[in-house]
Order: sequence, then C-alpha cells, then structure tokens
Amino acid sequence: MIKRIFITSLLSVILTAVCVAQSDPLNFVQTGTATHEMDSDDLAAGHSILPIGQKVTVTNLESGTQVTVTITERIPQTSSRIIDLSAGAAAAIVMFDETAQVTIEAELRRAEPETPAPVPASSEPTPAPAVSPVPAAASAPAPGAAPPAPVVSPVPAVAATTPVPYTVPPPPPGPIPTSEIEPIVPPWETGPFTPWPVQPNDPLLPELAQPWISGIEKPKTTGPAQIPASPPRAVPPPKAVQPPVQRGPSVNVIPQLPGLGDNTLYRVQIGAFKTRLNAQEVFNRLLNAGFSPVFEVGGGLTRVLIPWIRGYEVQALGERLYRAGFREVWLREES
Repeated sequence: MIKRIFITSLLSVILTAVCVAQSDPLNFVQTGTATHEMDSDDLAAGHSILPIGQKVTVTNLESGTQVTVTITERIPQTSSRIIDLSAGAAAAIVMFDETAQVTIEAELRRAEPETPAPVPASSEPTPAPAVSPVPAAASAPAPGAAPPAPVVSPVPAVAATTPVPYTVPPPPPGPIPTSEIEPIVPPWETGPFTPWPVQPNDPLLPELAQPWISGIEKPKTTGPAQIPASPPRAVPPPKAVQPPVQRGPSVNVIPQLPGLGDNTLYRVQIGAFKTRLNAQEVFNRLLNAGFSPVFEVGGGLTRVLIPWIRGYEVQALGERLYRAGFREVWLREES
C-alpha cells in the first residue's frame, strides 16, 4: 500500500514538471564575437539559427551597453562570429572596432498546436425532411397479385456532333489592287514646263505678296532699281540682373568648397580623435542635430564622417554644421 502511494505521488510530480516546462519559454544565451558588416541603419542583425523576426538583446561585454535588435538575415553556420549587427545597432552599444565580445539573449516560445474553432450552435430548429404521402392502394399489393414493375424514366439521346473544319476562302480573281487613289505627278516631271509670268494685279496672286511686288520700282535709265528701306527693328529692353543669393555663415571647408554644378560624391570629415570617448561625444552631437554620421577607424584614429554628400550640397551642409557649433570640416571623394 505504501509503495503504491509513493509511485502515484512520483508520477504526479513528474507530470507537473513536464507541463510547467512546456508552458515556460526557452531562454537562449550565447557568448562570442560580433561584427557590424550589415548595410543598414535600423536596429537589425543576422544570425545562423535564430528565426527571422526574433527579438534579441545584445550586450557589449567591454562597455556594458545593451540594445534590442530584430533578426532579419542569415549568416553561415561555419562563420567565426555569432551575430552580425547593423551600423545603427553597433553605434547603440558603442562598438568602435570591427569586432567585439558580446552576449546575446532571446526568449523562444514553443509552437502551440492549433485548436479548431468551435462551430456555433444555431438557435433555429433543424427542419425535418419532407415525406411524400403514399397512397393506400399502392402501399400494399393485393394478396396473390404480382408486384408492380418499377417505372424507368427514359434518358434523352444526345446527338453526336462532328466538328466542321475551317477552310480559307480563295482570293478574288484578277490583280490585287494596290491603291484606289492615283498619284499626283507635277507637270515639270511629265514634260517641258513654262511658268506663267506673275503680274502685280493678278487676282490669283496672294494678298501678302502684292505689297512686295508693288514696292519695287521699275529700273530707271540712269541707275539701278530703288528698293525701299526696311522699317527699324524694336530693341528689346535689357534683362533685369538677379541679385546674388545671400547665404548664412558656413564652416571652413578644406581643401576647398565645391561649385554649385559639382555632382561628385564626397565624405565630409568632422574630426579625427585618438580617444574613443571624444569621438562618441561628437557622434552624439551630430545625431541630436539631425545628421547621420558614421565611424571610420584606421591608423590609430577614430574619424567621425557624414558620407554620400554631393558637391552642390556641401554649402547647405556647412551652414547646418555651423549652426550646430562646428567650424571646420575636411572633404574627401568617395572611393
């Protein structure tokens, strides 16, 4: 009796633990190397096994900063990194170098089986099937009589139709006409043509040509014909000169400010710092002013840049940087 009670209690404890484990989420924790090679400014990342759309908390082990990203891409499972962050996510956890040691945490939910939706019960009663009345005489045959033969309704016959092949009608007899309108041939192509002399009082002469003919005098015996002088032409008024556009103060551009017709892509360098904290401070000032800066690490310096700026946009960008408190920038062409 005691053994049976012990086995029953043990089974109930195991069943309760299994149910609780199925209802709780699975905690996913992984520590390793992270990179920021994704070309995106959103808080996104790539992972090898986590599902697309999964929310992941990334913690930088060097600075202790955290950020929550969304898995949007896949990386190879043979890669040495555990996660690939976007530029926005890397800046959020203050990741200056190309790689950093991070810890990622995620909560994975088990897929619950789908339960079919209950069918709502109708409040109206189901009508009973209609029963046709059977005449009393036909319900039971007379004693000693043969049972009646079943009535078979005739099936209408379907006439077989033979498809008629399509034949192309023959062309009409005779030559095929090319055009119903005869071409117009000018008279100088059919034979010798002699133009009719034009007279000033010819009624067929256009009205615009009569003043020109009447304005020519007959040649005199002492000199050539006199042609009237043309009327003086009206001189158009001079165009008004637009005053130059007055612009506000701008930063000093090194080596020089591009022209308004320059369509070259440039990188505007705000500053280069040996200390990462100074570069992060300038980066945050640009973010608060509405710019989209990036980091560039090389040669022991951390540079703060604003990329992808056209040459004709540098003047307006310099005015905005001047209002944000900056006074000098360096200009480099995009490679």
